Amino acid sequence: FNPALSQHLGLRPEWLLKKPNLPGFLDRLRDTHILPEPENYTSWRKTFMKIERSAMKDDYREDWDLPDGRSLRVVGRPHPSGTVVFLFEDVTNVLAMERRFRAQISNLENIINTTATGLIAFDRTGKVIFQNNTMKRIVGADYDSNSIQEFSCMMQAVFYPTPIWGDLRQYVEETERSAWQASVETQTGETVLVNVEPMPTGDTLCEFHFLIKINQDTCDGLACAAQ
Repeated sequence: FNPALSQHLGLRPEWLLKKPNLPGFLDRLRDTHILPEPENYTSWRKTFMKIERSAMKDDYREDWDLPDGRSLRVVGRPHPSGTVVFLFEDVTNVLAMERRFRAQISNLENIINTTATGLIAFDRTGKVIFQNNTMKRIVGADYDSNSIQEFSCMMQAVFYPTPIWGDLRQYVEETERSAWQASVETQTGETVLVNVEPMPTGDTLCEFHFLIKINQDTCDGLACAAQ
């Protein structure tokens, strides 16, 4: 063992120098409340005997949540001498950062999925790599596109005939590109502005903006209110 093990687990070096076996080591962790008291002690001991066998095959890796709020990453590896080496790493800050990152990603996904703008992205091969819920509603719940070819076919059913879907198929495979936009109309008469933009990764992002039509009476009312 090294001094860090004593620091992480609060075990006295004098006791570690006695070279306890794995069951004795785990019992010590339980007795000193480093690990929580198991509901079934017998089952708990058997579980950790499996850990030793897994470590001999180099496939044990687990995060332990300690009662004091810390998290230890435990990795078991076979040693050339025929024994097992366990590595204990304090990953409390790492896991906290990962949780914050996942929360931020989840919030971003919620924002993207609640926007009124339909979004869909393709990679350089034309594969669909992302589409938000608004885009799925535009296409229709019964349809699911995995490629630019399938997507363009679906768009022909949603919108009046237009050559932009063929242009889009060609655009995603080009290397030197600039953003462009086009106006299309749905079969129900709604006008949609389509923005097509190259992404730094080489992927393609398409935005579908539904334009709100305001009649003249509404415009006059807004003008009066402004005065």
